[in-house]
Formats: sequence, structure tokens, C-alpha cells
Amino acid sequence: MLLHKSSKLAITLTFVVASSVDIAAFVISPSISFAPRAAITQLFAEEESKGSDDILNSPAFLKRKVEILKADIEKADADIEAENALLAEVKEEFTPDIERLEREFSHVRARSYNETTSADERSAVIVATAVLDSIDNFDRALSSIKCETDAEKEVRTKYQAVLEKVSVALGEIGAVPIETVGQEFDYEMHEAITQMPMEGFEEGTVCMEYVRGYKIGDRLVRPAKVVVAA
Repeated sequence: MLLHKSSKLAITLTFVVASSVDIAAFVISPSISFAPRAAITQLFAEEESKGSDDILNSPAFLKRKVEILKADIEKADADIEAENALLAEVKEEFTPDIERLEREFSHVRARSYNETTSADERSAVIVATAVLDSIDNFDRALSSIKCETDAEKEVRTKYQAVLEKVSVALGEIGAVPIETVGQEFDYEMHEAITQMPMEGFEEGTVCMEYVRGYKIGDRLVRPAKVVVAA
């Protein structure tokens, strides 16, 4: 039975829409192309010429459509495999260079940090050295004050307050006192002004501190002047 022209037109439009949806469902990447719909369109024309009542559901049409879609899928798989192979090749070629650049960047960053830290410590050592001279003068002045009157006690209290503020300022730039009494004599941190027997201290142990020493980080600002037990 022949189809009316309008019916054929409706079937044709239905087929085009259905085919577009089916083919669009297999689109994976813009770089992967599918076979044109001309093959299915040709098949539709062939089935129509045979006078089939239900062209879209005829076994021959559906079988051929499946074959075309399988071919499209196979081509898409081949394209994906080729792109994966290219990606692997690019990785193999450039990964060593990327890793080398990452190592170089890490070394440059570490060196820059160390240089900055070292410069900061050198500046702090210069400031601390100058401040310590003033602290020594304060210590000598403080020890010379006799606390016999209320006025003398008030002066001593003020001296101690100033000295404490200066010590806090030293701490803020990283200067810390060197441990002395009770510690084993350290040739790098201690300067022995004399050695003498001292009860309660083992030989080679610092038993008295004359001048306090300081350090900033691993840098020695000045050694501590001490007496070592004999």
C-alpha cells in the first residue's frame, strides 16, 4: 500500500529527528567525527522504493542502521585510542622537563628564603651588639646604686624597668641569652676568664657568669664571659 505524500513527509521528518538524536548521543569530543547520515538517508530511500509500509521499523532498515552506528562507535574508539596514545607520547616527552623545572623552582625558593633569613639575622646581630653595650652600662650603673634611702630604691627600680624593656626589645629581634651556670663549658658560646675550684660543680662546668652572652638563631652575638670549675 502506497503512503500519501504528506504521510511520507511526516515519516521523513520523524526519521531525521530520530536519527539526529541517535547520532548526537554518540558525540564524545569535538575532535571525533562520525560518518555522515547520508548512509542512513540512502537506506531510507531504498526501503521507501520497495513500498514498505513501516520503513523505520523494517528489519533491513534497523539492521543497517545498527551497522552504521557500530561503525561510528568503532571509529570513535579508534580516535580516542589515537588521542590517548598522543597524550602518552607528550607526557613521556615533557614530563622530565616539567619535573626538572619544578625542582629548580623549589631550589630557587629555598635559596631565596635562606638568603633573606640570613640577611635579617645579620642585621639583627648588628643592632643587638650595639644595644648590648648600653645594657652593660646599665648593669654597671645598677650595681653601683646603694639602696639605703627611698630615693635610691626608686632610682634602682627605674633602672630595672628600663633594663627590662631593653631586654624585651632584644627578644623581639630574636636575641636570646646563652645558658651558662651549670652548663658544660662550650668553646663556641662561652669565654672563660678564669678557672677555679668551686664546690658543687664538676670540673669543666660553668660555675659563674660575669657577662651575659647572646645569640640570634645560630649566630653568636657575643660569647658569655664565665668562670669554669676546676
